[in-house]
Amino acid sequence: MGMTAHYRMGPIQVGATPTTIGGITDVGVGQGVQVFREPASGQIGAQVQAVTAIQPTGSFTTQSVEAALTACGSLGSSLFTNPLVIFGTKIDQHGAIAASGHYSWTLRGGLLYPVSLSCPHRGNAALSYNAMIAYDGSNAPIVASGAATLPATITNKLWTLSAASIGGVGATDVQNVQIDFGIQVNGEAADSDVYDTRLSITAVAPRVTIETNDPSWFTTLGLGGTDVTDGTITLRNREDRGDFSEDTMTLTFSGVAYVTDPYRASGQSTGRASVVVDVEYDNTNAPFALS
Repeated sequence: MGMTAHYRMGPIQVGATPTTIGGITDVGVGQGVQVFREPASGQIGAQVQAVTAIQPTGSFTTQSVEAALTACGSLGSSLFTNPLVIFGTKIDQHGAIAASGHYSWTLRGGLLYPVSLSCPHRGNAALSYNAMIAYDGSNAPIVASGAATLPATITNKLWTLSAASIGGVGATDVQNVQIDFGIQVNGEAADSDVYDTRLSITAVAPRVTIETNDPSWFTTLGLGGTDVTDGTITLRNREDRGDFSEDTMTLTFSGVAYVTDPYRASGQSTGRASVVVDVEYDNTNAPFALS
């Protein structure tokens, strides 16, 4: 018969009044089906196989960092009121995007939360989100459609490294920045229901890691660490048909800064130091302010 179905990544949408986010480089939808199938009484085959849990998930990674953080937040957003839609772009037999018949998966109920933001020297910043689903009692957690219409094409904004600072001291020779948002989420259920009906955030413990060629951070921060109230990571926008536009975005944070690796090198490569900031979350204000 040959190949009959060919779908590639599309954009994603978030919100009751959908916001389209482009620059997608990775997407996923999982059902999380768990099946009991253990043999008993010395038998080697299970006489009973039963579904014990269904824990749907979703994920996406985007280069449209500013758009995603603005729409979804650095602490996440509720999927009960703001569903996530992931699109699959249908490709015609001759290789072009089809006029119709695209796929969509709507994930409703639960929490959409950021996982990590990374940006290497000369690379593009990438931001990843996970979706953990809880059943609201009436709407199916995942709804698929093979007759979806793709959202209108939007312009993707690419971001790359500009500057970083810790405690008012600018970091020089930065090679990579990494933000781990540190959000831990548990699903909960009762009465042997297969779907989780409630989620609980058990921890918010963000961490910023900056890799630099400059070994003087050990002298700046000392053997232990220091409290910082004005750490920043600034990204700059790549200009289409150029180098950089005037647009920048800055993430500001506070916490405890310390050096994990004062110096590390291998072979003929340039040695690097790694600086970490364990970012504070005061249980009220978002740990990262975007400007």
